[in-house]
Amino acid sequence: MLRGRYIGPTTDVVNTVKDARTRSIVYTDLEIGFSIDDDAARFSLGINNLFDKAPPASYANAPINYDIYTYDARGRFLYASFSVKM
Repeated sequence: MLRGRYIGPTTDVVNTVKDARTRSIVYTDLEIGFSIDDDAARFSLGINNLFDKAPPASYANAPINYDIYTYDARGRFLYASFSVKM
């Protein structure tokens, strides 16, 4: 599965003088998996933030310069999951 996560542009109300506009960004995630025993179990491997995009700068969020609650701050990461239906 290929997934795109879009976060649109914003305007910082806190600081409307210095570059108050935060640009939009698209994160791309990729996951591949397979089911075992008629969907009784599933194994998946995935990569979030495939292209390792950094969050856009925002002067309203000093001193770290981006909104940690909105953007993917950790960069690219891999994961594995295994689930079982009982």
